[in-house]
Amino acid sequence: MNGFDDTRVPDTRIAGTSADGALRFENRYTGDAGGRTTDLAPSAWIWDTVTGETLAEGTAWMWSQVTPQPDGTLLLAMRHYNRDALFRLDPATRTFRTLGERRPDESLGQLAAAIDRAHKASTDKANAYRGLRLAPDDSLRVELVAVEWSNSHWVNSPRVIEVATGRVLLDLWGTDWDGVASFPRERCVSLGLRRYRSRIALRAVLDLASDSFTIDGQDPWPPSLGPLANIAPALEAASHLAVASPTPHGAHHRAPRRIGSRQLFVTLLILIGALATIGALSFVAVRLHPEPPRKLTPLPKMPDAQSPAVD
Repeated sequence: MNGFDDTRVPDTRIAGTSADGALRFENRYTGDAGGRTTDLAPSAWIWDTVTGETLAEGTAWMWSQVTPQPDGTLLLAMRHYNRDALFRLDPATRTFRTLGERRPDESLGQLAAAIDRAHKASTDKANAYRGLRLAPDDSLRVELVAVEWSNSHWVNSPRVIEVATGRVLLDLWGTDWDGVASFPRERCVSLGLRRYRSRIALRAVLDLASDSFTIDGQDPWPPSLGPLANIAPALEAASHLAVASPTPHGAHHRAPRRIGSRQLFVTLLILIGALATIGALSFVAVRLHPEPPRKLTPLPKMPDAQSPAVD
């Protein structure tokens, strides 16, 4: 598990400091008896190097990790159940930002309260069937609603929202589209989509920078392109196109061969010949190995019960 963007390689450093040395962090793993790091999820910790104060700790979360950023900030990513929380810490200004929400920057002293608020939202019964994915650059959020379409078959339908404006770019709630979100680059989200009723699989890329979308996966047809405003009808059209042409590109559809009377007659002759051969072999085996004669062993003569006993 590598966090919020499945296309990125996570930072593998377990401990470190911010670029200016003001903050120290650890991504703690539970080791086995030999002291080796296991594949268990990490828990993030952040301290103030001057005061020694603990600013953040992720033990209450299912997964959390701190990743240093090229601009000198620290990205604190956390996940509990199916909801994510992202915080960007700026050691230089001693502030942080809660990503995915249109909130002003807050002081680092308020970070623990913000983490607790996000954790309570993830355990709130009102969000029991709602997931959340957030872009690390604070440009997009993907809200997922889980619906059970059949016994133990769940669909997580996505809604893509631009954080700065609140504009809904794509809304698939109430449909049978299941989505997995990742963020391959800035101002961009990639949705792996699968339709439950038709089993159609597509990939839709929404790019804010170019205000456009790309949909591919409906082989043998080329990817469809267009402005973001047209993505919903384009996705529906791509789905119908894929259903209408399910044969993979380059494959030839073969009609089933019809079995005629000649083939049936030949098959019957082969079956009769096999049965005759088995019968002949069984007869020969019995003649060559006749049943051995039975030899009866006479019973010993029983003593006369009326004969007098001999002293």
